[in-house]
Amino acid sequence: MTSEIFNQFLRELHTIYNGLDSSEKETKRHILSVRNTLSSLIEIPLPATDKKPELKPVCRYLERAINTGRTGPFSTLCETLIQVSPYLGWEYGYETIPDHLYDSYAYTEIAGPKGSVYSENIASGLVLLAPGCHYPEHSHPDIEESYLCVSGSVTQNNNDVVTAGDILYNPPGYLHSLSVDAAGACLLAYSWNAPAEILRNNSMKFD
Repeated sequence: MTSEIFNQFLRELHTIYNGLDSSEKETKRHILSVRNTLSSLIEIPLPATDKKPELKPVCRYLERAINTGRTGPFSTLCETLIQVSPYLGWEYGYETIPDHLYDSYAYTEIAGPKGSVYSENIASGLVLLAPGCHYPEHSHPDIEESYLCVSGSVTQNNNDVVTAGDILYNPPGYLHSLSVDAAGACLLAYSWNAPAEILRNNSMKFD
């Protein structure tokens, strides 16, 4: 049953990317690449790994964030997240993190080399940011990234405001920070696209 729930998440994510488009050439290419990778994953359901469920302090906002998203553009994905959430292994991804992030940030890799289901060709999951969270500048060398805003809103680099239903694309190595206002938490679905070796050996760090 657990494996089927994770794969349902991937199917819903594929449906979203299948309906996305962009006037920006690089964003458009990324969308197509993620769409094709997800398509290959959902053709044959993936078995669940032995990744254990784990909560972080920020998960106190998860239920509220999902419920907010149930009335937004990605409502079907949120219905799946209601079923998925008890099985997610939330983590920080850093050896050490700033004190203010300890209870205001966490992420979970659902599909990927370290995910709840194994894939070497993509890393996809969720990022949860508490109200008022500021996620410091960081980059992902050799990894291109997209965020789908599932609920709430977030500002990148004090410039790009992303709200529910939006996609934000970051090319490899792009330096970026994320800020959430005090009105509510922000739930993002992310996808990393990179060669298998890069995804497998990725080490997260702040710049």
